[in-house]
Amino acid sequence: MVDAAIKTLKERGGSSLPVIKKYFASTYKVDAVKLAPFIKKYLKSAVASGKLIQTKGKGASGSFKLSPSASKEPKAKSAEKKKKAPAGDKKKKAAAPKKAAAAKKPAA
Repeated sequence: MVDAAIKTLKERGGSSLPVIKKYFASTYKVDAVKLAPFIKKYLKSAVASGKLIQTKGKGASGSFKLSPSASKEPKAKSAEKKKKAPAGDKKKKAAAPKKAAAAKKPAA
């Protein structure tokens, strides 16, 4: 939702937190005050992961723009990964944690 807000607003210097909150309130008809901590947390994590670029400020304050790599539409990589992964690997991965959990119970 935050990415969509920044993309829709198309501000040259980036969109600030108050502008993003205003967009949420008008577009999604939600209480922006209640969503503020979640928006701030997302902004910080998106900057850390490289999805957003912070043009001004520190933390959740300042202005944010979509990074050039994030603004492009992601390709269907998940569909390719699902086709390449054999079904036998999933069963082996799921069985290993059960054995470890069973071994821990008697020790505790």
